[in-house]
Amino acid sequence: MQLSSSEPCVVILTEKEVEVSVNNHATFTLPKNYLAAFACNNNVIELSTLNHVLITHINRNIINDYLLFLNKNLTCVKP
Repeated sequence: MQLSSSEPCVVILTEKEVEVSVNNHATFTLPKNYLAAFACNNNVIELSTLNHVLITHINRNIINDYLLFLNKNLTCVKP
């Protein structure tokens, strides 16, 4: 099954092993309970199954917010 998105990135969580091919290159296997991020721009992402995959589409605003969060000094924050 082919995965496409209008957003720049997708994040998938597998519930079972899933074979993946990007741009018709050699396939690789994502193990069960694996979290992976894929860039969608100009990429054809093929998954062996979508029945056991949870997918979220990530827009640029979320990516920018996450990068700003990573850039903060968190050493003074107490858990």
